[in-house]
Amino acid sequence: MPSLRERLPRAAWVRPDNLHVTLKFAGRRPEALVPELTDALRAAAAGVEPFDLVLEGVGAFPSLERPRVLWLGARDQGAAHASVLARRVDAACAQFDVPKESRAFRAHVTLARVRDARERPVDGPTPSDLSLVSRRLTSSWTVPVGEIALMRSDLERTGSRYTVLARCALGEPRHG
Repeated sequence: MPSLRERLPRAAWVRPDNLHVTLKFAGRRPEALVPELTDALRAAAAGVEPFDLVLEGVGAFPSLERPRVLWLGARDQGAAHASVLARRVDAACAQFDVPKESRAFRAHVTLARVRDARERPVDGPTPSDLSLVSRRLTSSWTVPVGEIALMRSDLERTGSRYTVLARCALGEPRHG
């Protein structure tokens, strides 16, 4: 069976150095807010101890039948810790007029974005292909999570370029 990448030639695959879990997308914010936002994120991160995130299982949003985003999911306690962290980050960002999330958080790493479903080649992946990949992928990866980062994302022709604006350690008492 051809690889998923071969079956989705028009998908925009995330570069390995850009793989990440997004806890919250805050949109454009004035650079002057970075110090205050960093303080709020530090307080949010301090309330969650470091944890391991286990990644396994391919899925798709909105569904395997109509994939727009292919992802690698998180499971078990790590996923629960990530959800708690995401709620804390959501609350911290709300102080800066960032709308609260209406959907439940689902920890995942985006692997690819399927551009326009109508443009997919006729021999593109079928839902059964994606289900098969999801069932056959038995590998898992354990990623230690000890910090969150405030990132700036700049969209370029070659994809997103991320810049770390601040790092906030998990489980550390807040200083200052």
